[in-house]
Amino acid sequence: MDAAMLERADAEIKANLPNVYSLLVVRGGDIVHETYFNDADASTVFDQRSVTKSVLSAVIGILRQRGAFADLDQPILALLPDYADIGADVRKRSITLRHLLGMTGGFTWGEQATLGDGDADWVRAALDQPLELEPGKAFRYNSIAMHPLSALITRAGGQTAAQIANATLFGKIGMTPPDWPSDPQANSQGFSGLVFTSRDMARFGYLYLNNGCWDGEQVVPLDWVRETTRQHSPHPDGNNLGYGHLWWTTKDKGHDAYFAAGYGWQYIQVVPALDLVIVMTGDPQLPPDQVAQSRYIITDYVIPAVKE
Repeated sequence: MDAAMLERADAEIKANLPNVYSLLVVRGGDIVHETYFNDADASTVFDQRSVTKSVLSAVIGILRQRGAFADLDQPILALLPDYADIGADVRKRSITLRHLLGMTGGFTWGEQATLGDGDADWVRAALDQPLELEPGKAFRYNSIAMHPLSALITRAGGQTAAQIANATLFGKIGMTPPDWPSDPQANSQGFSGLVFTSRDMARFGYLYLNNGCWDGEQVVPLDWVRETTRQHSPHPDGNNLGYGHLWWTTKDKGHDAYFAAGYGWQYIQVVPALDLVIVMTGDPQLPPDQVAQSRYIITDYVIPAVKE
């Protein structure tokens, strides 16, 4: 790695990106760069926001290894029969696991919508959202529509996503099992809620860089890692962005990459061809337009710092 280029990245963050809290780079299995800003340090935990979705995807892969969720094209209401009465829109009967995983369920864009104390049943509230499109037609990012996946995990696995991840994922890769908030029915929150240190974020990214394998053990199935981190839907705005199964896809400086991203610039990017994992954290209240303005740190400094 070009250390001088990474030092320039730090200088750029200090000068122009006051809401960035950390930059950590892993290459060849080693942390080659680690800097914190705004009084953060290696022990600071960051609200992961939608990075939680990518962890949820890993849990689904682990359950598939056990035989659950074998058919991604199965309608979710067939698996959640007590929610079969979710309104008059019959199109909802055709929403499948694959649709939810790829953000193609057809729900109206609702990033300002929240689930909380006013909702006695979060799964019902998520499924009650109106449809904008036919399921499967196009990508529409919708966070709370992911919560039913957590309920499906609870039913298929006999445990919550948190319990499964604690037993089969976090500890195996050296992460401290975090608190994972739940809904009134005890399903783990399906769209946000986890908090990690930057190093734990890097561990999760490194697990995926190594195709789900850690110290010789296949923690997340290889085929699931590959399936979930390839593009299934293009982003309507272009910009080399696409979406897999709860992971974003992109191409930076000619290299295919994928990343987990959370509101406010919580970011785990994996660039397989460069043996590279990049972690950035930021203010979880940061508006999306300001978040997008921070991406150049990765494209203009970190990736060019790699000496191939």
